[in-house]
Amino acid sequence: MARAKALIGLAGLCYWQGDWDAAEAAYGQARELAKSRADWWLELEALFGLAFTLACHRGELQAAAPIEQQFQAIIDEHPEPLAIGLGRATSRMMRLFAGDLDGSRAYGKQCLAGTRVLGERWYESQILRESLGGGLTVESGRWAAEHPRDAARRLLTDSEIDRAWAQGHAMSLEDAVAYARSW
Repeated sequence: MARAKALIGLAGLCYWQGDWDAAEAAYGQARELAKSRADWWLELEALFGLAFTLACHRGELQAAAPIEQQFQAIIDEHPEPLAIGLGRATSRMMRLFAGDLDGSRAYGKQCLAGTRVLGERWYESQILRESLGGGLTVESGRWAAEHPRDAARRLLTDSEIDRAWAQGHAMSLEDAVAYARSW
């Protein structure tokens, strides 16, 4: 399972760098590995990431729809509160990005009710803010990700970027984590 967890971590890094192709590939690999090992939670986590990447950042809502059905089927088999909540939150965001505000609001209310039952209040402020017209919108949520090399060009020369890029690729996982923690 360590490999599936690492792939989900890699997918998250790719996602936050705006590399949707790499995120999709890593989430897909993690999902297949978790499914082959019958680890429903890791499979669910990979499906959430895959659906969110496709629907919310690529705008591929039709491609994400069967993935949503797959994660809902897993949640039906394992109705744990956290899985239910994450499923509803993912479905909510998919509808928001599709422009289905009523559908998004319905899932948001379900999320809110569930978090209240669990005594978790963090989600409440987000739902209330959005119901009053504030918070995340489709426009603010679908950011235009800049490639890291392009961002670096504002401060470094191409040769400095090439050198840093090569050093980063040569690092072991442990070295990369230690370097990141040193900042």
